[in-house]
Amino acid sequence: MNRRMLFGSGLARAFACLLLVVTTFVVSPRLAAAQANPVAQAQQQYDGGKFAEALLTVRNAISTGAVMGSNVIGARELMARCQVKVGDAAGARATFLQILRLDPQYRIDTVRTPPDEVEVFQQALKAFEAEQLQAKQRIPASVTAFYGIGSGSNTDFGDYVKLGGGDEKFDNKAMFGFGVRFPLAPRWSLDLEMSRLRATNEDTVRVTGSGHGEYELTATPMVVSIVYLVRDSGKLRASVFFGAGPMLNSYAADKFSLFGSIPIKTTDTKVGKYLHAGLEGEYAFHPKLSLTGRALFRSAKAEKMYDGLTFTQYATGNLGNRDLDFSGYGLTIGLRGYVGY
Repeated sequence: MNRRMLFGSGLARAFACLLLVVTTFVVSPRLAAAQANPVAQAQQQYDGGKFAEALLTVRNAISTGAVMGSNVIGARELMARCQVKVGDAAGARATFLQILRLDPQYRIDTVRTPPDEVEVFQQALKAFEAEQLQAKQRIPASVTAFYGIGSGSNTDFGDYVKLGGGDEKFDNKAMFGFGVRFPLAPRWSLDLEMSRLRATNEDTVRVTGSGHGEYELTATPMVVSIVYLVRDSGKLRASVFFGAGPMLNSYAADKFSLFGSIPIKTTDTKVGKYLHAGLEGEYAFHPKLSLTGRALFRSAKAEKMYDGLTFTQYATGNLGNRDLDFSGYGLTIGLRGYVGY
């Protein structure tokens, strides 16, 4: 009797030891693998219903860079699913949206994934598709070259030239320039533009021994504008714009000959102020090329050129403290090329 009991208990202990050894060999590699792979560990926690712990594990793995390459998508998916389970639907949508931005072809397995998680993914997918549609509607970046005419009579300087028999109004030359435009939103764009303004004049008489006088006024406005697309009918577009910036290289030159033989040239350079607002029309004759036309009103002035100067080449008057002024209207035509299609 005792022998049978001893034999039975010994057999039980042997079986228990064998079971322990088998369990160790089977489970230990899985535990080691889970510890080596935090995403696998998080998956085990998720499968065990420990959603908060799983979320913490996978989030730490992503933030510390423990997940690399193609495994990032799977890690973020698990993170989003955990967020759904802990009640953070907004966070889950944001995580799913990040996945779709990384891989637009990504789709969740609707068969194996619980319905509550699929529902949140579908919400993120709709938001992503709306983003894609908006991006297609956004006008791409472009570069423009333009040419035109505008105001530039500069009557303040003209009053001085008139003393020498010249015209009170300067002869404003054609303006030209270029611009770069960047999309901000489907109807909003940011435009960076630089142009060249120039006007000339001359006197007609020789007073106090001075020779023929020639005058030149120039400026280079650098303007940042906000552009709003009012109408888009495919090939035809209409926009309004408003912008401001410094009027660089505001330059005035008075060139004459002293006693008819000694060349004299007085110059001054300042930075003025420039503002403009107007309308723009555009006709696209090619997917990447279009003709543009603009009508604008501008304030373009550099005050007190030759500040403090007391000088005249005529019998009366003073060249000092004159305003360089191209304020008024502007009309331009141009060619725009689109990039980013």
